[in-house]
Amino acid sequence: MINLRCPKCEKVIRNNVTEVHSCYGRPILQRSRILDFAIDDHYWNQIPREKMPELRSLARTEGCKIALEKYLRPFSDEYTLNYAWDERRADWYPLCSLPEKPVIVDIGAGWGAISNALARLNGEVFSLDSNIETLEFITIRAQENKFSNIKCVHVDPLEKTQLPFNDNTADLVVMNGVLEWVGMAVDEQDPMIYQKKTLSEISRVLKKGGSLYIGIESRFGFLYWFGKHDHRGTRFTSILPRKVASIITKRKNLGEYRTYTHSARMLKKMLINSGFESVQFYTPFPEYRNPKRIVPIDKASVFRSGLFKTGISKKQAYLLFLASFFGLHKYLVNDYSIVARK
Repeated sequence: MINLRCPKCEKVIRNNVTEVHSCYGRPILQRSRILDFAIDDHYWNQIPREKMPELRSLARTEGCKIALEKYLRPFSDEYTLNYAWDERRADWYPLCSLPEKPVIVDIGAGWGAISNALARLNGEVFSLDSNIETLEFITIRAQENKFSNIKCVHVDPLEKTQLPFNDNTADLVVMNGVLEWVGMAVDEQDPMIYQKKTLSEISRVLKKGGSLYIGIESRFGFLYWFGKHDHRGTRFTSILPRKVASIITKRKNLGEYRTYTHSARMLKKMLINSGFESVQFYTPFPEYRNPKRIVPIDKASVFRSGLFKTGISKKQAYLLFLASFFGLHKYLVNDYSIVARK
């Protein structure tokens, strides 16, 4: 196993995961063979927590997809079900130029679609999440797929912890739909402070030449100008100044606005300042959660050549086409797929 590092005392953990660790008062290796570095009990999911034991039991006996269809569908929709199951969500991985048998860290692994897809590369995949219940589901899913190279790791929310890995460990770190949530688990300080710390922590864990993949919404994306709801369930708050956005969310009893997305310029600045040497931007269609086509946006001419094959509306395509002549398409695309190399 890759050498782990305790997020609390920063001491190396080699083969002693079954021994009581002084920082936790228990062994690191816990139920269902999950490596547990979490202090807090944290749960966020589409379905109620009390339903998770039933889901896992059915997954063991009837299969993971049947379990998701029975228990996830009633609390969500067909889109969420596909999001939880479809391994094609990781089809962007060739952009990262991975070595043979890469070491991969999937942060916010959710139901395990991306982790299971990347496990097919025959490397070592660490599935990280703050929900131990969904990690237990991922272990069942990995067993169903006969994967022995997926290791589930329970961690506290990123703003509260360091990553449990030594320096220069991973070839790839994945943050798909995660960065915008960093800062939500605490009330103090600007969320961007925690986002920057997390990016620096990822840079520490990556090997020289390793890649970070980020899937995230664009703060000023086309659809937000036309009233699309952002992560707080409110309209226009993404594009407004943060303080104004907080006034709106507080009036709606949603608390302070803390789900920060950013422009391409700000994201690149944050990544470079966090230790990454190069940053490449793409835009996925129809969106980063379900990429069917990924178009580079750094070169406007290349962006224009692929734009009308993406399946978006003619109105949106023509606006982005015109905006590309002024370099504004980088801000108006709805989503980013980002590959940052150390």
